[in-house]
Amino acid sequence: GEAELHPWAIDIGERPDAAARYKIHATPRVAVVRTTDGVVLREFDHYNPRQHDLDAISRLINAG
Repeated sequence: GEAELHPWAIDIGERPDAAARYKIHATPRVAVVRTTDGVVLREFDHYNPRQHDLDAISRLINAG
């Protein structure tokens, strides 16, 4: 089956621990994180991913 996407936002001003964990140095940033182990699969340096970015996210979360 297809994996579910669970988007969430982090204010790195309020969560510097999360910024450090995911190596976020600039915002806005979109990251695809595998929840089972916290591995960042893909990152985008813009808030609104383009269609090819969305297609890549879909392939990543449904791979395997």
